[in-house]
Amino acid sequence: MKVTNTYVVVNTNYKYNEKAHDDMLQEGKAAAYYSPWKDKIRRIREGDKVFLYQSGTGIVAAGIGTGTVDTKDYKGEPDEEFFMVLDSFQRLKTPLSPGEIRKIAGKNIVFLQTLFLLPDEAGKKIWKQIKGRQRNESV
Repeated sequence: MKVTNTYVVVNTNYKYNEKAHDDMLQEGKAAAYYSPWKDKIRRIREGDKVFLYQSGTGIVAAGIGTGTVDTKDYKGEPDEEFFMVLDSFQRLKTPLSPGEIRKIAGKNIVFLQTLFLLPDEAGKKIWKQIKGRQRNESV
């Protein structure tokens, strides 16, 4: 697997469609729906660290991009869901809240977009925090 330093945040669309959010968590994938938002999934590359973000809650899951984008029908419309199954996918028992994310990153991060990239240093710190939290929660 190719290693990169790209850290990607994908909004799970919970606010507008809980089923889409639930599908992402159950299937271990990052997804987006309808143009132009669905095309953003193509920005995730093999080896990218991907955080799934639930509006108002924080990062609820994380995984590693495979680089393979698939499509499927969504609400009866052909190919309106673009998604990528994530390697090493894990749901967080305790989400990383927006306030915690900002504190760890040392930046004011705005979580309004479907998909956005984090600065490398902020992404590394958040990834490390999540991995440490997962180890502690599994004990």
